[in-house]
Amino acid sequence: MDTAKEKIKHIPVFFATDEKYAPLAATSMASILFNTDSFIDFYILDCNLGAKTRKKFEMLHEKFSNFSVEFIPVASDERFAHIELRNYLTTACFARLLIPDVKPDLGKVIYLDCDTIVLQDIAQLYDQELDGYAIGAVPDPNVYNVPEKRLQLHTGALLSDTHFYFNSGILLIDCDVWRKNDMLPKLMAAERVTAPTRYYNDQDVLNKAFDSNYKQLDVRFNVKSNLITFCPQEHVVVRHFTGFMKPWVRMGFRQVNAKDFWFYCQMTVFFAETLVAGIAEVKSVNVLNAG
Repeated sequence: MDTAKEKIKHIPVFFATDEKYAPLAATSMASILFNTDSFIDFYILDCNLGAKTRKKFEMLHEKFSNFSVEFIPVASDERFAHIELRNYLTTACFARLLIPDVKPDLGKVIYLDCDTIVLQDIAQLYDQELDGYAIGAVPDPNVYNVPEKRLQLHTGALLSDTHFYFNSGILLIDCDVWRKNDMLPKLMAAERVTAPTRYYNDQDVLNKAFDSNYKQLDVRFNVKSNLITFCPQEHVVVRHFTGFMKPWVRMGFRQVNAKDFWFYCQMTVFFAETLVAGIAEVKSVNVLNAG
């Protein structure tokens, strides 16, 4: 008997969320489970979720059996107390910096932003080789297609000319290498030095700490919805709803690929409240025909 073939593959996947983004995290989780045969160990970096909301995540078991979920409280972590935030983000965006420390028994893991959906088996991402780097990420094509943007971000995050700025919404992390290199103090130092000039919060901090020192992943693992990305639909593994035109707010109902989000959202118990909240902003929209 080949016991190796019988062994179930476990893939650790992290999200960081508060009450506001919980429906999106659950939708992303449903998309993973729908498209993946492996067993998924979900870890929710819990930024003040209520008991009822945590229960709603557990209710994904009504549709899927190939997962576990663990909630890890991080909202009161004193390391975030001094951080100055830019734009509309909260301290939840910095929670990803703690992943290798809060689960010291894990090796390679995936981190996903809540505003993502997975359209193929997530094992395709997990099985990517990191070649000794602590993280893998997708360089942001928008930065290098717009010279002014590159100058702004490289200047604000104090980056070297050799660095390719990456989007931090999808990360493949080798926690063993991260811990060996003692990255958390380096990240906190990068947070302090970029504080006066950075724009993209944790993303600038991660780019500074991993300046020219990360594995570049293929664009299919982080296809941003607010850009014209040269990645055929059939090749997309992770779609990332970046920018302000989200499928669940404002005119995002009409966004290309919005129907993909709603397909997975209706698999969660958050569907009704998410739909009602969106319709409250945009009236007379036929969601079933969106996108």
